[in-house]
Amino acid sequence: MKELKLSTYQQLSRAVLHNDLKSVRRLLKSEPIVKGGFLLSKCKDTSIAELLIHKGAKLEAKNTKGRTPLARCREIQVARILVDV
Repeated sequence: MKELKLSTYQQLSRAVLHNDLKSVRRLLKSEPIVKGGFLLSKCKDTSIAELLIHKGAKLEAKNTKGRTPLARCREIQVARILVDV
């Protein structure tokens, strides 16, 4: 597995912020290791969150009442991801 280069990481961050599943899949196709944390805000599709979890990202759900543990991500249906820099 390769680590993400900064430019690839920036592309991934942008794709995640725009909820662009196609671009996220393309960027993760080479199986890089995702490093860093991501904050999730409530959304109906969990596809991007699941891809990032599979690649090793540490995710945390965030709803209107504050942060939620990762175990509840599927329950509250999170997918729109904000990069926690």
